[in-house]
Amino acid sequence: MCVGIAEFGARHYESAIRAFGEVTTYNTLWRSAYLAACFAHLGRGEQARAKAREVIELSRTEMSLPLGSDPIQWHGASYLLCQNPEIIEDFCEGLRKAGLQEFLD
Repeated sequence: MCVGIAEFGARHYESAIRAFGEVTTYNTLWRSAYLAACFAHLGRGEQARAKAREVIELSRTEMSLPLGSDPIQWHGASYLLCQNPEIIEDFCEGLRKAGLQEFLD
């Protein structure tokens, strides 16, 4: 997961997708959220939207609570998102591009 986050932070989205693809035992909601953002930044809209839908479903099953529209406010966000505001904005922008807000409404 850390390798995927580092690759995402460096805007190496294809490498991040490969790294996240190897994660099998970590928090699947965050994995799916990062994948949605990666796919969106790469212009792979259908895959991004599928992962965004998955994030919403996982929030209901894993967290048993609805997500707010601001990913920074999600439980554990300060741990999984580094403190670099540019990377945080890149993550949030990727989720917006993936259509996450549409699934929250």
